Amino acid sequence: MLLPPVYVGLRPFDSQSSCVPPEKHPSNTTTLPSIEQLAAHWHREVDFRHRGWSRDRHRVEKALRSADVGFNRQISFHCCGSGARIVQSVEDPTDYRLRANYCHDRFCKPCATARAALVATNIAEIAPRGTLRFVTLTLAGDNKLLDETIDRIFKAFRRLRALPRWKRNVYGGAAFLETKWNDDVNRWHTHLHLIVEGDYYDKPQLREDWLKATGDSHIVHISLIRDKRATMRYALKYGSKGLDTATLRNPDRLVEAVRALHGRRLVTTFATWRGMKTKPEKTTGEWNEIGRLGKMLDDAVDGNDDAIYVLSRLGIDSNRFGPPVSEENPP
Repeated sequence: MLLPPVYVGLRPFDSQSSCVPPEKHPSNTTTLPSIEQLAAHWHREVDFRHRGWSRDRHRVEKALRSADVGFNRQISFHCCGSGARIVQSVEDPTDYRLRANYCHDRFCKPCATARAALVATNIAEIAPRGTLRFVTLTLAGDNKLLDETIDRIFKAFRRLRALPRWKRNVYGGAAFLETKWNDDVNRWHTHLHLIVEGDYYDKPQLREDWLKATGDSHIVHISLIRDKRATMRYALKYGSKGLDTATLRNPDRLVEAVRALHGRRLVTTFATWRGMKTKPEKTTGEWNEIGRLGKMLDDAVDGNDDAIYVLSRLGIDSNRFGPPVSEENPP
């Protein structure tokens, strides 16, 4: 097996908040990359992070502009994945991590997936404490605007949690908002998917309580979660669930969704689960930077064994990303 290499790559961008490459350095600093190299690797790194949903990402980016969201948010979304570099642990030379400029936007699929994985891990740690159940609360359809519908389901959920029977049966949990457009009936459908810890809750009683909280909605689902794997599966599925296809492919609906979901939490915790971490902690320990991801991908494609080894330690198959970026082969 190859030993952990001492890999010398390109220096990352100086700025963590912008994807604009730094100004060109004087010619005597020959070890620094050129502007052209930085631009090529920027495309390589962003393409690496977003390749699986590039078309829908372009639609979301247009919707963010049309919805007049803040300029910083637009730039952050556009640059997500840029400046990616690989660091190596001083304590364990076989441990590598990837660091980059991440947007953490709710509409960014890779960022949402990473956030959902963290939530799933935290929920799985809580799971052995007691019995968990999966609950879905559905709001009766109407023709209201999406922001009004979301306001309504969260207010109803607060009323539900205040009911005596809910307080007796549910100790804590996490709620995931899902909203999608239904072309058949031409309206929004909004749900809350919950993972709850507590005692047995009879479905007819839950239906009765949900009707009391909403005034017109009685469709609910409740089922026992039997193992930790199922818990994580539910959390990953609903924690990373982005916009549905019907919304993504309709520019007007997409802009409405961007505006309606602005500033809202799509994953919330309540009662004894309140305060559960939904953001990653900073990496501790001492780490050395060993190279730009874009440069290392190119080197791996060219057959560099050190680069192939490092990428494999990160779980990256370099063969999936084609030949290096160049003027003849743009990203």
